[in-house]
Amino acid sequence: MEKDSMKKGRGGRPPTEKCEKSRILAAIAGCHGMKGVVAARLGVHRQTLNTYLKRDRQLMQAFEDSVLEAHDVAESALMANIQAGNERAIEFYLERRMPEKYGRRPDAMIGVNVEGNITLEQMMRRAGESWEIGEGEGDE
Repeated sequence: MEKDSMKKGRGGRPPTEKCEKSRILAAIAGCHGMKGVVAARLGVHRQTLNTYLKRDRQLMQAFEDSVLEAHDVAESALMANIQAGNERAIEFYLERRMPEKYGRRPDAMIGVNVEGNITLEQMMRRAGESWEIGEGEGDE
């Protein structure tokens, strides 16, 4: 396809010999929904990839499927970590699935209450993570 045959002002370029549809589909496979990875595999700019996706429903569907596949992989890994007893994974899951019960309160997250005062818990953390009330010197 010669440059002269392209209409002026059209913007972008359609898939050509350099980037035919089957090649784009192959680049999308296993990209886990990351456009930058697909564009790099194809050797095109990310905006060019966006143009391809907008113009072809099959390409867009393949990309959307890769995003959903990545979500499935992430959820499976999270569940495996929860089943293994990973406390951070359990905390993450509960905070997001039941924020009204397990979500972090804004004042607890930054250690400042609503009035702007530092909370006792934050002061204790600043004094030292291992500091506990009742420990005295010579307890070693």
